[in-house]
Amino acid sequence: METNKLDSFEQFVKETLSTEEVAYNSSDWNDLSKRLDALSPKPFYKSKWFLGGAAVAVLGLSTYAFYPSSNNVVEEDRKLVELVEKNTEVSGSTVEEKSSTSVITTKEVASEVVKNELKENKNIASETISKKNKAGNEVDNNHQPPQNASLPEYSSSNTQKNDLNQVNEVIIDRPIADFKVTSGLTGCKGLMVDFEANEQPNVKYLWSFGDGTYSSELKPTHKYTQSGKFKVDLIVQSTLDDKIMEKSSGSVLVTVYDDPTLEIVADKEINKGITTISYTAVGDEVGEVFWSFGNGKTSNQLEASTVYKKRGNYKVMLEVANEHGCKSIVEKSVFVEDDYNLLAPNAFTPDGDGLNDLFIPEALKSMNCNFTMVIRSRTEGIVFESTSLDRPWDGKNQKTGMDCPETNYVWIVNLINEAGEKEQYTGTILIRR
Repeated sequence: METNKLDSFEQFVKETLSTEEVAYNSSDWNDLSKRLDALSPKPFYKSKWFLGGAAVAVLGLSTYAFYPSSNNVVEEDRKLVELVEKNTEVSGSTVEEKSSTSVITTKEVASEVVKNELKENKNIASETISKKNKAGNEVDNNHQPPQNASLPEYSSSNTQKNDLNQVNEVIIDRPIADFKVTSGLTGCKGLMVDFEANEQPNVKYLWSFGDGTYSSELKPTHKYTQSGKFKVDLIVQSTLDDKIMEKSSGSVLVTVYDDPTLEIVADKEINKGITTISYTAVGDEVGEVFWSFGNGKTSNQLEASTVYKKRGNYKVMLEVANEHGCKSIVEKSVFVEDDYNLLAPNAFTPDGDGLNDLFIPEALKSMNCNFTMVIRSRTEGIVFESTSLDRPWDGKNQKTGMDCPETNYVWIVNLINEAGEKEQYTGTILIRR
């Protein structure tokens, strides 16, 4: 006896159904094969389980064949009935007549199974055909597709692609990288330059000022603290799509000039008790000059001098501007050791011997200016006053006519110099007899 004829049986069923254009489902056939293999050791064609399983499989496949399309349902059912009747005639004899044979072919068993089972289900098939016809008429009358008709499939991926296409179809205007300068582009250190970009929606800005500094403002103001030439650029970027950027077509050039280099050279001279200091401005691109000598005197000469008549420390300031208007300021300190006292002596001897009997500051004799000289005592106040070179102090109290005692007295001279300025000088004088 052959051990297994199921492969031939499967092939026969597949070939039979293929003439009806029924789709083959491998899982159904695998399931059927396992169930039939379990029955192969015994006369499986007499098994109720085998007959029932085969009938169910054939019925399921025949029923599935009814639904290819709404237009072919009736025709396919009719062909299936004809197939059943044909298989019944081909079988030739009943299974009982074959039982005396020691070997039963797979094709004969399949024919007998199909014959017996489909006779019982012929009425069911006819009823199903009737229902299908009715359903087909309803479809034709309503001009609508049947419920099992194929419909377009929409997956999530398709939806995402459609959405993406819709996004890509959104037109994003390219931003314009235009800007203007609302102040000067040239100047000295500390130059302030005002910039203004073309204001646009959904745009962010990035400025490069050329000196290593940046800004994201719409209207920035930038201060240049170093000299040089600086290229200013603007980049605009879309906030809707960061990949869309534009750069200004032409760079703006900012020019910052150097301040002049500067140094003060001083030369001190003392003549007749008067300290005179001469100053010179030394440097590159020295243009306009302004001096402040610390004693109330000023000058706008490149070389200038001044007289210091009081002892003390003086701060000299020089400011210079070059041809671009850039300024430099430097300072220098100078020290004056002695007060200028109009060349007055510090003592005299009014004893009537004709030697050093009178007191008046020597400088007044050559200055040819109006003055007032006052002599004060520590105890008696003013003891002498004169406004003329012809009346020096003779050591007497002007009020009483008496000789002033030997001691130190304070003298004060107020005058108007050649420039019409008031000056005051003070000192001490000692009487010796």
